[in-house]
Amino acid sequence: MNLIRIQCPKCHAVLTLNDAPGLVNMNVTCPKCGHHAKCGTFYAVQPNVGKSNEKPTEKPTDFSKNNVTKPGMLCVPDGGRYSLKIGRNTVGRRTANSAAMIQIPDATSTMSRSHAIIDVEQLPDGRLVHIFQNDKNMNDTFINDVKLEKDDRIVLTGGEAIKMGKAVAFFMLADS
Repeated sequence: MNLIRIQCPKCHAVLTLNDAPGLVNMNVTCPKCGHHAKCGTFYAVQPNVGKSNEKPTEKPTDFSKNNVTKPGMLCVPDGGRYSLKIGRNTVGRRTANSAAMIQIPDATSTMSRSHAIIDVEQLPDGRLVHIFQNDKNMNDTFINDVKLEKDDRIVLTGGEAIKMGKAVAFFMLADS
C-alpha cells in the first residue's frame, strides 16, 4: 500500500496516510487544530523530493489510537533522557550560550544551538499531540531518514529517529 503525505490548510501540520481508493472524498480531522474536511481539501506533500525512485520510510499516522495524556521525551544513545513539557520545547546543542530548553551534547557541533521545536499541544478532549519543526538550524534534520524541509511540521507518534546534524535522538511517548 502506498503512503501519502498531506498538509492541513489551516495549521500546516503534515499527516501521513495510507492511500486508498476514494481517499480524496474521505473526511480527515487534523490532530493539531481540529480542522475537519475532505482529504482532497488538504495540500499534497511530496516525500523525498528529488529522490523519485525511493519509497517514503515513514509509517502512516493513525490518530484514532492516540490516547497520549503525558508529554513525551527525547532519548539519546548515551542514555540521556529529556522530558518535554506542554507548550513549546526548543531543542539544541549544549553550549554555554545556548537558549534551548533541551540541550543535547553534540561533540561534532553539527546540531545548531536552536535546532528544532517540539510543540506539545493539548486537544479539547485532553489528549496530547507532539508537533516537530525546524527552528534556526544550519544543518539538515531528518525524521526516520526523511529530510524535513524548512516549513514542514511533523506530528510525532512515538519511536521516531530524529537526526539533527549528526546527532540522533529518539522520540518516545511517556504513556508507552
